[in-house]
Amino acid sequence: MSVKSSTVVVAGTVAEEVELQARADGISIAAAVRQAAEKYVQRRQTDRAPRQETQQLIHNRKLLATRFPFDLVDGLNHIAYADGINLASEIRESLSDHLLALREDPDFQQRLQTLLERDQALAYRMCGVIP
Repeated sequence: MSVKSSTVVVAGTVAEEVELQARADGISIAAAVRQAAEKYVQRRQTDRAPRQETQQLIHNRKLLATRFPFDLVDGLNHIAYADGINLASEIRESLSDHLLALREDPDFQQRLQTLLERDQALAYRMCGVIP
């Protein structure tokens, strides 16, 4: 049995933060994006407040592409349609919401701090610097 999927592209600082979250959690980028989208779909199913978004695309953004199960993209597409925005904007907003929650999560912040300290120590060793 094959799973239907769709490709989603994430750009800019959101893509960078998703990569950082994935590294800190020890999961793939695709898994981090999928988790964020699934949480967002669940939350938005109970949050029916209408919203409008105007998003201007900026050139030279970092692009991130991942594949989602068809049912998840379908759910996001329905939410975006109901809100009168496009799917890409809906996904960007879901990821931004997820990353904002992570910034306020002390457990995540601790994992991130540990990761940064480990990476800094490795960089020092590679450069022959003793901190």
